[in-house]
Amino acid sequence: MKTINNLIFIAAAFPLLVLFSPGCATVVKEIQPPSGTLSFKTIAVQVSAKEDVNKQLAERFAAAFVKKMKDAKLYDNVVTGPGQPKDLTLKLDITRIEEGSANLRFVNMGGEGEIYLDGSLIQNKKTIGTFSVKGTSQSKSQKTVNGVPVTKINEISQDRMALAFESASKGLVDYLKSKKH
Repeated sequence: MKTINNLIFIAAAFPLLVLFSPGCATVVKEIQPPSGTLSFKTIAVQVSAKEDVNKQLAERFAAAFVKKMKDAKLYDNVVTGPGQPKDLTLKLDITRIEEGSANLRFVNMGGEGEIYLDGSLIQNKKTIGTFSVKGTSQSKSQKTVNGVPVTKINEISQDRMALAFESASKGLVDYLKSKKH
């Protein structure tokens, strides 16, 4: 009887664990750490996408990321396309974009927008560092009523891809900032 009660408790608690688990908005996983600091005046940003990735969404991410880089003022110049050999080149390959589901967000069961990227840092045609990035539209903090997470209607219908792109862009800028000094 005790085993059955334990199983019932676990079965009842599992959905609550899923509901109350806080999400991480961005994950940057370093594969090959850059050699040395990234103290360059100019960074050339090149964004490409796998064949099956929505090209319009890929272009939106590229524009959002370049804007975030310029706003961060980590480098004197942020250019798109190929840079000079002495410059740092950041190549980003969008491997997957998932737009999420408003229905799942409504019942607080996920459904967030996500973007996955592979990145490499290049100088003088030589790769000096590689990493992968996952950006999601999920907030690190949840709104609650009496300790129970709630989702507002406007959060369900928000442009989840814009939030995922912002998340990935911020994670990339923070990563580059940590490697600059």
